[in-house]
Amino acid sequence: MEPVFCGRIGPDNEVCMDITGHPGFHSAAGIGGLCWGDGDGEAGS
Repeated sequence: MEPVFCGRIGPDNEVCMDITGHPGFHSAAGIGGLCWGDGDGEAGS
């Protein structure tokens, strides 16, 4: 079974709550949640 949500971990340990395979930036849950791109992770990770 494929997950419904993306689940990518962001630079401040947020979890992306967009649907799996979504285009564009990742988004944390909630109004005004942090958005980040794949290049925004911590250095060295």
